[in-house]
Amino acid sequence: MSANTLDSTSNNIPSESSNFRIAVFCVPDDLESLEKALMNLPNMDRATARLQTRLLPGIVQGAYAQDAAFATVKEIEHIAGTASVIPANSVPDLNHVHATHHVYLTDMALEAMDTSDRLQSCAWNTVSVISVGVLPSSAPARSRSASMLSNGSSHRSWNSGVKIAAKPRPEAYVVLSDGQATLNMASDEMNFEYLGDRLAKNSSANFMLLIRDLVRRATNALITPATVAFLEHTPVPRSEFRSHEEFRRYTEFQTLLSRRQKENF
Repeated sequence: MSANTLDSTSNNIPSESSNFRIAVFCVPDDLESLEKALMNLPNMDRATARLQTRLLPGIVQGAYAQDAAFATVKEIEHIAGTASVIPANSVPDLNHVHATHHVYLTDMALEAMDTSDRLQSCAWNTVSVISVGVLPSSAPARSRSASMLSNGSSHRSWNSGVKIAAKPRPEAYVVLSDGQATLNMASDEMNFEYLGDRLAKNSSANFMLLIRDLVRRATNALITPATVAFLEHTPVPRSEFRSHEEFRRYTEFQTLLSRRQKENF
């Protein structure tokens, strides 16, 4: 059965308008054919199509004309994949979020303070998606002083110290359903004061406690597979992401899945 959510003959939007996105829900076994199907999209070269294939299931990057989007979905379904054409304004957009550094948990709501000390109150029943991933930190690299380095070399770089890259860190998106901005939490930029006597010795352990508290209270939320992997320390499905963009796109797709599930309930 076709997974298309739109009828191309019943939409009044001109087909030449690039107002449509493609969501791939089930990837076919034949990845080479999937790559070729994506290459039929405008401005989609082989290298880009190959990268997109590796990131699926998910939302294909870019917006396209209605006819081009439907033609590509038809090809994907022809090779045993499952995909849909979706209006671009219906696709979740997590490019603009509130960076959270302090939280308070009450029986009624999650209260989050952003980096400008603005307090945002979110009723638990408005938390629709909790998504956790482990990804490279955006925190500034640290410098190791010369005194900590070997004195056996006169090379200038050893005498002046070296840069130490930040370690991977867990981050979370908390997506809300009431129109409020999505919350973004980074483990090494959070204040975990609310934990009180449960406060652990490192940010990763405290972040784990925070996520467990959120999952327990937000009973209506979709808990993404990556979040489950993070909480249960399982290798499959994975919780690691190569970049913040990859994690964002993953969460946008999971949010889309959550909306579809609720619409079909």
